[in-house]
Amino acid sequence: RQIDVIIFTGVAGAINSKLKQWDIVIPNELVQYDMDARPLFKKYEIPSLKASRIKSDKLISNWTLNCFKDSFKDGPLEIFGSLYEGLIATGDKFISKRKDVENIRNHFEDVLAVEMEGASVAQVAIQEKIPFQIIRVISDEANESSPEDFNAFLLKYNEHSPYLISTLIDNIEVAPF
Repeated sequence: RQIDVIIFTGVAGAINSKLKQWDIVIPNELVQYDMDARPLFKKYEIPSLKASRIKSDKLISNWTLNCFKDSFKDGPLEIFGSLYEGLIATGDKFISKRKDVENIRNHFEDVLAVEMEGASVAQVAIQEKIPFQIIRVISDEANESSPEDFNAFLLKYNEHSPYLISTLIDNIEVAPF
């Protein structure tokens, strides 16, 4: 049986100062900020995709955003903060130092959040021709107190994260895939 869609949820550190803990970020694009296959390819370019930014499917993103907006008001997502759409950066380390945040911001001015898996999942989904949706909840501010914030946040997040998926499942009949 073919996979209809991959929905991948998890947490991310805020790179943009407008984001707060519990905010939800739906990426319109993802980038692997530590990809460097030079001199054969440009910095950040994923060789198998021949692109540095992985674009999300607009129809699926809009469906996800609409499902979540409807569930914020007195619904199962009321614990979550604001809803954002934008660039998420993926790398191979937990970002908790100001210099690392500044380095990522200097290369990707429009970045909202940083995490460790999203662009990799998106890359595989595209290569396998499977629609995907990445969903990230802000767990920390990607700073020196992040390891502490992250561990405390995870305990509460584990209780509430299933509501993200159940909200989408409840609206699956109108999904664009």
